[in-house]
Amino acid sequence: MTENVRARIARLVEPRRIEIVEETLELGPHDVAVKVVACGICSWEAGFYSGQRPTELPRPIGHEPAGIVEAVGAEVTAWKPGDRVAGLFSPAFATHAKARDTMLVRVPDHLALEHAIVEPVKCIVTGLRAARPEFGDHALVVGCGFMGLLCVAGLRSAGLASLIAVDLLDARLDLARALGATHQLNPGRDDVAARVREITDGHGIDVAMEASTVPAGFDLAADSLRAGRPTLVVVTTAYPGATYDPSPCLSRGAIVHFAEPRHCLDPVDELRRTIDALGRGVFPMDKLVTHRFGLAEVGKGIETALARTPGYIKGIVVPD
Repeated sequence: MTENVRARIARLVEPRRIEIVEETLELGPHDVAVKVVACGICSWEAGFYSGQRPTELPRPIGHEPAGIVEAVGAEVTAWKPGDRVAGLFSPAFATHAKARDTMLVRVPDHLALEHAIVEPVKCIVTGLRAARPEFGDHALVVGCGFMGLLCVAGLRSAGLASLIAVDLLDARLDLARALGATHQLNPGRDDVAARVREITDGHGIDVAMEASTVPAGFDLAADSLRAGRPTLVVVTTAYPGATYDPSPCLSRGAIVHFAEPRHCLDPVDELRRTIDALGRGVFPMDKLVTHRFGLAEVGKGIETALARTPGYIKGIVVPD
């Protein structure tokens, strides 16, 4: 007998307008119904909401979920009702969502489900693995929003000579310092290139992670690289139409990775690595998840993110 689960789901019907609809989730033999406890608000999806990223509408949204298994398909053996899970499934700005049984990981009992929104952290794990910092490297993170701060947290234990954080907001630089950045630079008042030369004694940056989503951030990271096969990893998605100048990377012989999710060849293994890191406290989500919104407040939550509201780092939707 097929299991059905009723769900209330947030759907984007036109730019900046969301409606809540009721649907029935019909589970196939390898599907799992998850009662959503939390789902992160993603800056990439915020582009659909604002209209800056064209997309077909209406569109259900939300893809950074964690929750509790409510029902399973007839052939599911790895999961049972009551299991605490996170993973790769959507739409998840919803009371319930449907996941493939292989796209879930178990959330450790000591880790709050609100802090187990594994999908965006997995993207940074992919970026960190592409960066491959070596002991004694000078590292740079440009952009200290949620994704950039995850980069700082992931790099802090690599035995670096320096870990330089760059952002236009001093409050975010203060948080980067708390997460392990050895130096904090604000391009609004600092000559970043000159300060990087000073901090690195003229060596330049070995590994840069660009998390600003704008060409100016990419340019700043590229201009800071050492000469001789440095690494630049782009960990966020630019808005359509953005133009980038690769010439500084070419002149330095840089290795450039665009660490989008498809850069990862084994997403299930990446999920394993990520939930392990979250469970060990590598990424201090208690300091990064700053705002909570109900299911009826999805639009308010995305507007809060887009406005760069003071104190905002990461918002989550809590359907209950």
